[in-house]
Amino acid sequence: MLDFLPDNSRHSSPLELLIYEEDMKIVYQTIDKFDDIVQSIIYGYFFEDKNFTQLAEEVHLSDKTVKRRLEKSLKLLRENLEE
Repeated sequence: MLDFLPDNSRHSSPLELLIYEEDMKIVYQTIDKFDDIVQSIIYGYFFEDKNFTQLAEEVHLSDKTVKRRLEKSLKLLRENLEE
């Protein structure tokens, strides 16, 4: 996911900060379009540092299913952000 998240470490101007904030808004709006399970997987994996086993227990799916759903959702996220 870090591939397409904007880098917030290089904001030397208000314009760069504004662009970063807009990019992040698009990322969150795109994630919000996914179903609740996929949102839980994305937020849990990337923002809460949970592993596949923890996520699988939370969403009542197998580890492999969680991994596949994460991979598919990231692909869709990239496609949506490229548009």
